[in-house]
Amino acid sequence: MNGQSIVVELLNSVLAMDLPGFIASRPADQCGSLEKMAALARLNSGNTHFHENFRNASRTLADAASHLLKNQSGLDTEYLSLVHKLLSVYSALLQGDTGKMDEAGVLAQKIKLFHDLLDGKIHSLQTNPPKTKFLGEYLVELSFVTREQLDNALQAQRSGNYPGKRVGDILQDTGIITRAQLDQAIELQMLDNYAE
Repeated sequence: MNGQSIVVELLNSVLAMDLPGFIASRPADQCGSLEKMAALARLNSGNTHFHENFRNASRTLADAASHLLKNQSGLDTEYLSLVHKLLSVYSALLQGDTGKMDEAGVLAQKIKLFHDLLDGKIHSLQTNPPKTKFLGEYLVELSFVTREQLDNALQAQRSGNYPGKRVGDILQDTGIITRAQLDQAIELQMLDNYAE
């Protein structure tokens, strides 16, 4: 058995865990698996050869394991569901499915908000109604685009010139914004949807 198959087997054993049941009973063998997974994730989080989203996912999984092992209160079903999804995506990444990289980054950011709450860095996670503002509004607020540029991109989207493309992608494809600017606006939108 090679190193990668051992890692995948370890992740699969953690994925198979009933997380609410684990919190209630904390069986020793499952604690051991979780500790090993956390150690592996911490190693991966420091490897600069890996993609940033993979390193963030690694760091977040290690922190999640610590919170689970501490048996902290406040680990609700939404948090446990996000951790389970990130474990699944992480396992796919380790098996070479790089198409899951963006999903890993988004899940890691959401879980980090829960960790900030658990660690007392923020006081509540009140979810606003989804998409309180469209991404284009954030791009205008950040002065990355003008209202006219946004309206033109929306018109191009409606006209079918960019089939299946989102407005942010159209603005990036036309050179009006950079990928970094688009990512910054997306992050701000996401943070607003999980504001204090």
